[in-house]
Amino acid sequence: MTRIPAANNLTIEIDVTHWRLLAAPDNPIDDDNAAETLRSGASAVMLQAAMGDTLRYEAQFGQQHQLPASGSITPEQIQRVVLGWSNSDSLWHLGIMLTPELAAPRGSRWCEIARWNEAEAGLPGGAAAQAGMALAYMLGRSFNLVPPRTPAAPLNGSAPQTTTQVAFGAGATRRAPQVSPVTRPTPAYLSEPPTETPTLEAVAPVPPAPERTLPIPQLPFKTGMWLLERDPDGVLRYRRSPAWMWQRLWRAVWYAFWVAIYILLSYATLNSTLALPNAGTMLPSPEILPYLGIGSAALLLGLVLYILIDMILSPGLVVIDPYTRTIRMQRRDQTVWSKSANDLQAVYVSHVVNLKERKKRGGIEHQLEIQHGELNLHSGEKKFQRFLRVEETEEMQVDAYVATIAAHNSVWPLLPENVVTPMQGAALTIAQTLGLPCYYDQRTK
Repeated sequence: MTRIPAANNLTIEIDVTHWRLLAAPDNPIDDDNAAETLRSGASAVMLQAAMGDTLRYEAQFGQQHQLPASGSITPEQIQRVVLGWSNSDSLWHLGIMLTPELAAPRGSRWCEIARWNEAEAGLPGGAAAQAGMALAYMLGRSFNLVPPRTPAAPLNGSAPQTTTQVAFGAGATRRAPQVSPVTRPTPAYLSEPPTETPTLEAVAPVPPAPERTLPIPQLPFKTGMWLLERDPDGVLRYRRSPAWMWQRLWRAVWYAFWVAIYILLSYATLNSTLALPNAGTMLPSPEILPYLGIGSAALLLGLVLYILIDMILSPGLVVIDPYTRTIRMQRRDQTVWSKSANDLQAVYVSHVVNLKERKKRGGIEHQLEIQHGELNLHSGEKKFQRFLRVEETEEMQVDAYVATIAAHNSVWPLLPENVVTPMQGAALTIAQTLGLPCYYDQRTK
């Protein structure tokens, strides 16, 4: 579970299926039930989003933000989750943009949830960014980051001046319409009633999102020697290429060739009537060279046997069944292991990346080098089961926003808009098939 502190004594609590906004015990509150919770020394849940469920809120939160008295709104009534920097109060503001129908009675589409004083909170991997992306993931909505208007703002120009959502492919991005940041701060909703409705200027009416420069990532996904495809019956199959088997076989043949050479040379030397050369200062002694040849042949023979055994025993197929919500690893027709989605909490995709910059005429070209990739199943606590690893290095050209993200070590929810690599697309597809959340774990070199 992740706990993220925010301004006004608020705390955001995130686990794999819930996102909660908590009020600290010393925060004044009028709601009787919440006040009783606070008197008991616990934190009151002011707002809660559950995976695949509605966004629920306490009565006071709803009154102060002029939300429906029912105490909940559906994800369909939310257009997007927005994290924006306000130059007027130097704060990051996290909130949701409501649909025109829901916004009409309250006079504004903007509904603020939390804010942060720290300038670095909005950086990729920062507290505010993590909270916003997690909320968007729980609600199944898009996440928009509105950076400072000027490069001299606290982010030191590290983020682009347009809201960016990453599409699949080398350097392809989806640029959402520019959303102006909050220009009038709202009062702390837990300590005083609002004096005016919070607004995001120049957002009504909200223009439709532009088309992506490339389509949303679709199957098949090729990751190293593995290819993820969907059968006509809807079952996902992550299959290893036959090229892997041929590479291993040729390596075994090559080692076997040198085994034969070493044995023949050693045998011929031991049975030869010719005198061995005078050693002099030669090390090692010529008398032991035939035995070193036999030892080398034995070592290579061991490698040949290891390769052949690995070829026979290594699983080469991962099957993800959407009907039974299971994932299983197979060796031909034999099941090596099987997991039910009910026993899992999330799918994790991990990358070790290295960012390279090349100066070119007209600017700087960013190259993202992916040196290592893994797919893991999270079954609780610190229990992870790896079911795919890719060691082949992959390079792709990315834009400045992706380059900014690549400079940070972090773990965050993976959304379709944020998919950059084929392995990320594969992980998200598997997670959606199993009905599980997907997280991206990035480590930089």
